Amino acid sequence: MRISRFPGLVFLFGALPATDCLAERVSVPIGMEPPFIESLLREAVFTAPGTSVRINDDGSGCQFLELREPRVSTGSARVRLRTFVSARAGRAVGDRCILLLDWSGEMEFIQTPVVGTDRESVLLRTESWRILTPEGGTAKVSTTIGRWLEQFMPLDLRETRIGFERPLADLRSLLALSLHHDGAASTDATLDSLVIDDVAVHDDGVTVTLGLDAPARLPRDPAAGPESELTAAELALLEQRLG
Repeated sequence: MRISRFPGLVFLFGALPATDCLAERVSVPIGMEPPFIESLLREAVFTAPGTSVRINDDGSGCQFLELREPRVSTGSARVRLRTFVSARAGRAVGDRCILLLDWSGEMEFIQTPVVGTDRESVLLRTESWRILTPEGGTAKVSTTIGRWLEQFMPLDLRETRIGFERPLADLRSLLALSLHHDGAASTDATLDSLVIDDVAVHDDGVTVTLGLDAPARLPRDPAAGPESELTAAELALLEQRLG
């Protein structure tokens, strides 16, 4: 996953040189819109043809639960994942299926985002699910579907991990450019402090808040002149890495 240009970076690179005397925590919000989360779920879970995943599939075509075409929305502190569903329960007899269940419809999974213990990832944990009526209400269907989900739900759907290792590494390398005037120990401490502090759900997406400890500095002597800025080459590298 790559980080695209976002206003928080401007604040981040501007705040570090301006921080004097006391170290403080600098926060940088990153927005993840529902289509982006949906694309990650497609890559991690819905990898079969037709952006689908099958569970408890005996290979005969007579027994399986298929989830397909994921759609993501957000709100009320939750991520909502809706999928179309096909379910069959039975056995093959010759070239035919003897079915106890043959059902198609739509399901909704409720997921809660939390910061991973490594603080370099966000986890979408599935808390509950329900069968939907055509009007969006809750429908009642065979308990077979519930048992299969409890037993065979894919681990990546039960808990979807969104890793930020790559963008955090990119940011650390870029921040090192603006901290080149600090001592090695201070720079290392600042870069090591860059982690995910929080994750929150809004109506228009999920906000992941990065944080780092800005280095403490003594007030500058006005007679010392302006503090050095990034060189043209460093700015070009910043533009390239964020573009």
